Amino acid sequence: MPTIVIEGLTVDFGSNGKSKQAIGDFDLEIADQEFLCLLGPSGCGKSTVLNALAGFIHPTAGSVTVGGRPVDAPGPERGVVFQDANVFPWMTVEENVMAGPRFRGQRVDKDMKRRAADIIRRVGLAGHEKHLPRELSGGMRQRLGLARTLLNDPGMLLMDEPFGALDAQTRIIMQELLLELWERDKKTVLFITHDLDEALLLGDRVIVMSASPGKVKFEHVVGFPRPRDYSLTGTIEFQQAKQKLFDILHVEAERADKTEH
Repeated sequence: MPTIVIEGLTVDFGSNGKSKQAIGDFDLEIADQEFLCLLGPSGCGKSTVLNALAGFIHPTAGSVTVGGRPVDAPGPERGVVFQDANVFPWMTVEENVMAGPRFRGQRVDKDMKRRAADIIRRVGLAGHEKHLPRELSGGMRQRLGLARTLLNDPGMLLMDEPFGALDAQTRIIMQELLLELWERDKKTVLFITHDLDEALLLGDRVIVMSASPGKVKFEHVVGFPRPRDYSLTGTIEFQQAKQKLFDILHVEAERADKTEH
């Protein structure tokens, strides 16, 4: 059964009497515990879909529901992870991880500290609890942002190119960490990426969006067995699936370029 249902989603942006349609009549269902990756040319509206699901923006038309309930505001059951780790620079790792519950008025007790310590360990930051973000590498700050989201125990993760700014080696490490966490917790995930390898390595399904205004252009069911690791990317089957997605994306990228010019 789908936990996320997006029907006829349309989002217009504009100012000074002019408007542009970012998303047009967009439909998508995501099943409970599914890991879905969203691809598309720049400007097609990928982040707009995520922001509507997060409750950060309101649709011009259409509907977004989670568990049968309309989304009309942000909520702790939908954890959001951006490309920028978006951590508080004046807080230590431990304080950052516990910031969400504290801001909602929850008391920092032994149970919260225990859960924070467990998550810090799971994301590989044990030993850095008292460090400030400036004392961490880019990959470690991204781990911190993920840990802070996980402490809220959201039912789903909405991830907008969370590893896009990392170097290649750190990105692979973070991908494998995310796979490990997903295998354990089986949270529903919407993951936006520009990286074909990343989409096929992580996802149960890959959705390719059309050029703006974005719609679902193509759906690819990823048939590779789990658990997965990066060695999968060297197989013939993986490269064939990657080429198929590349060909579709290339057509949409050319359409987007012609529209802009």
